[in-house]
Amino acid sequence: MNEAHEELCSSAEWGDHLATVLVPWALGSPGIDTGPLGDDVLEIGPGYGLVTDLLRERVPRLTIVEIDPALAAALRVRLRDTTVEVFE
Repeated sequence: MNEAHEELCSSAEWGDHLATVLVPWALGSPGIDTGPLGDDVLEIGPGYGLVTDLLRERVPRLTIVEIDPALAAALRVRLRDTTVEVFE
């Protein structure tokens, strides 16, 4: 990951865009019932965990897999005592 990617993906602006545009679009348009995501959802490549934060509000249990050791360690600390399990 380069510095520009790192800066964008960890920014509040990107988090707002995810919350207001991308995640709602991915989960279905407003007014269209896409059904539940399920009881145990898998997220692959959460990076800084901005989508993780949005998903964990919607599902009982979330499992995430992150390949970057530093990001996985940071997520493990930040998401301790939540319903999210982090794998590297």
